[in-house]
Amino acid sequence: MYGPNSLAKKVQRIITKFDYWRDEYKINYWPETVQQLVYRVQDQNSNFSNKQKAEKLQNILNQILTDDSFLVMVYDNCEGYDNRSFKCDDNQLVSSIGRGGSNVLVYRSKHWNRVRVEDVDRMMKEVESCRQKARGWTARYKDLPEYIKANHVGNSGFIGLIKQDNQLTILPAHTPSGTPGCWLDVSIGDSTEKHILIAGYK
Repeated sequence: MYGPNSLAKKVQRIITKFDYWRDEYKINYWPETVQQLVYRVQDQNSNFSNKQKAEKLQNILNQILTDDSFLVMVYDNCEGYDNRSFKCDDNQLVSSIGRGGSNVLVYRSKHWNRVRVEDVDRMMKEVESCRQKARGWTARYKDLPEYIKANHVGNSGFIGLIKQDNQLTILPAHTPSGTPGCWLDVSIGDSTEKHILIAGYK
């Protein structure tokens, strides 16, 4: 039998171990665990629509033990920078291209769940202003996301451009309120085609 003091010490040691394991999991789940989850959803659900795949990934990511939040993006398999181009902070994006008939991106925001309201408002206004500015953009599609991130949307950790007819679905995951990013359609330069401009909060 354990006395009260001995039992309390034993319980505290167990709690400390659980805290350590939890913290280790939070550190180590990214990117490999999420990458394998993405592969599994694509491989096992090739008959799903883009929306259904996004919803499945959303449900899985909602169960991960982490302080991070996510943007899940699923769209038709396509090639070429005019169809899809991205710029992302280091180690914040998991991608799988062409698997199971779709392309999947999972962007990780490390700061959204403690973001200030004024910073959210700022990003939304900056993204909205891109609708007008896009008509004056002349950079190659390959280089545009980096240009937008550096010059137009300061709080972003991810900028993506995906052609509108690629049937894009975007869903948030693991966020108690709101969505860790925003998006809108833009016409770039003198093009008549629409692209979806996506900005993920840093």
